[in-house]
Amino acid sequence: MKQLKVHFTDFWNGGGEDRIRENPIYKFLSNHYELVLDAKAPDFLFYSCFGDDYRSYDCIRIFYTGENRRPDFDNADYAFTFDPLDHPRHFRLPLYRFYAEYPEVFKPREPDRVLGEERKFCAFVYSNEAARERVQFFDQLCEYKQVDSGGKVRNNIGHNVEDKLAFLRDHRFSIAFENTSHEGYTTEKLLHALVSDTIPIYWGNPRAGEDFNSEAFINCHDYDSFSAVIDHVKEVDADVALQRRYLSASFLRDGEIPACQEDRIIERFDSIFEGAHHQLPRTRKRIQKTLRRLRHWLRH
Repeated sequence: MKQLKVHFTDFWNGGGEDRIRENPIYKFLSNHYELVLDAKAPDFLFYSCFGDDYRSYDCIRIFYTGENRRPDFDNADYAFTFDPLDHPRHFRLPLYRFYAEYPEVFKPREPDRVLGEERKFCAFVYSNEAARERVQFFDQLCEYKQVDSGGKVRNNIGHNVEDKLAFLRDHRFSIAFENTSHEGYTTEKLLHALVSDTIPIYWGNPRAGEDFNSEAFINCHDYDSFSAVIDHVKEVDADVALQRRYLSASFLRDGEIPACQEDRIIERFDSIFEGAHHQLPRTRKRIQKTLRRLRHWLRH
């Protein structure tokens, strides 16, 4: 395997070699390359949006985020994000691709088994109360029936659940809302709701149906209001045939998600690591120097 001298910084799980080795990008790349960690003089720096230590490195900088953030190409040489961004130095790589449950989306559905199980109405597992739309929808749906909340937000079961997927599997529906809404921004929430064989009520990425099969979940973006969504949930809740229709639909729209294919991801990393564009840091320095001069001129 090709040997690469790398470092990781500004990620959500902090630093240190042990934490770096748990980083999903590190774990993915280590299956294809021999990674040598070097915090002082790496050839390639992977960084995210939880700090600014990356600024002290002049090597190839590769930005990755699963958050609803845009890449800054004045500082990043390359970027991997969920964004459907058309840019020569960007590659769409949604966060859910690195979750252990992702391979389950290729398994066949079993609607008869699911419909034969005793399940409660709807599940809700979240810890961020600042996600206004998500909390609002929970409160509205609870006016119809109790939605079981097993997280920190609106908890009504007396404890926080330890196994999110097991909790979801005990329900027919689940509220699968992102923190915010943006095109392409799909995290693990819809994935977890689907592989738990719930009927997801989804909000976040208006284009989620381009990855996952829109016949398998209720997309709030297809309705004029949350009230209209809840009216449809009530209809499905009362009709086993409608439930079967959702539970019979394949997880993926076309049997695969192009951005998540391993060979395409590795092909993209290969093109970076092969060194065809390693002049980019020098280009970045010239741009930054020009910007500093421009800012100085504007101030004076």
